[in-house]
Amino acid sequence: MKRLLKQTNYTDSFQLAKNALFFFCRNPDLNIFPLLLSLITAFLFLTGFAFLAAYPALGWVWILIGTAIAYFFLASISAYLNGILTQIVIQRLKGKNPGVVSGFKLLAKHWLQLGLWGLLNSTWGVLARWLDLPQQILERITKRRRRLPWHAAAYFALPLMMEKNLSPLQAMRRSSKIIGKGFRHTLSIKALVSIFFIFALMLISEFFGTDPVLLTKVMVLFIPFFLIVFSISAALEMIVVSAVYLNCVEKKNPEGFDKQILNRAFAREYES
Repeated sequence: MKRLLKQTNYTDSFQLAKNALFFFCRNPDLNIFPLLLSLITAFLFLTGFAFLAAYPALGWVWILIGTAIAYFFLASISAYLNGILTQIVIQRLKGKNPGVVSGFKLLAKHWLQLGLWGLLNSTWGVLARWLDLPQQILERITKRRRRLPWHAAAYFALPLMMEKNLSPLQAMRRSSKIIGKGFRHTLSIKALVSIFFIFALMLISEFFGTDPVLLTKVMVLFIPFFLIVFSISAALEMIVVSAVYLNCVEKKNPEGFDKQILNRAFAREYES
């Protein structure tokens, strides 16, 4: 009878995070991409709030139109920056040393793929995550009989698009086939960081919750810290994804990562 190992290995999770952090410390310029995305996001939010304050009588139709434009703009920028970051990380894990500036030249080759990926991920991907699309619709994308969550099916999508020059749908199908062979049982960097932020917010609420004015000041000071940590965690997450991709897909051992831990990143089905 087939059984699937699904237990989460916390030791491997932290070890992968540590390896990614060491790699990041040797390549701090990688943070420019997620940090730039965080700053653009913050700028758009502040601009939107300032615009609403200046024009309080603005109709809901125009507000929705403006929100939609900002949303898809951010989705496109996110896809472009994450695509560049993925390509640079993979090349550096292979022992090469491409510059950050040279990464922007990749847009000339992959701008259409990344733009379509941003559109797909921000529409269909959001629906698949939050509205739980019917199984047959997601299966039509991934061509898998067993339904996979969107984040799992798309796990290797960006590396495949950048390295294999695949279209978004081709990358999704290929990624789902790879993921379908095993269950990833290590916590993501974002999950680890989310746990940290939840704990930090609980402490802030506990110590400053009785004074609304002081709580507001602390939260305002906390926002820049949040943006910096979030951008670093996004870079670390992409480093882990790229390392697992190289190990699982290209059968290479990325520099600075334990091969045995990467091999355990996916629990295999086995006969008993």
